[in-house]
Amino acid sequence: MGDGQFPTNDEIKLIDNFKSTGDLVEDVYGTCFANYANWEQEVLHRAILTPLNATSALYNDTVHQRISENKVAYTSIDTVKDQVGEVDFSNEYLRSRNPADLPSHKLKCSYEIYV
Repeated sequence: MGDGQFPTNDEIKLIDNFKSTGDLVEDVYGTCFANYANWEQEVLHRAILTPLNATSALYNDTVHQRISENKVAYTSIDTVKDQVGEVDFSNEYLRSRNPADLPSHKLKCSYEIYV
């Protein structure tokens, strides 16, 4: 990538001379916000790839705040039943865990946004 050549095997197209204005969500999804009537068709061809789940969650929250009117939030169970030989975990600790294969403790959903 450093030399401007990136093998894509015709699977993805990288835009030449793409420059961000500093608002990556606006740069990637800007026309989707403007063309809300065709949101589903517009958003299918766009993505923000991040190396960390935490960064991905921040971008997801930003998109969710900008587009969604019909928001619903679901939370996971954040308590452990006291069992013999088990360690008690605080609610704060359980809420802070974010395993890679599971959704976050608070899953935000909307009609317009894919999970």
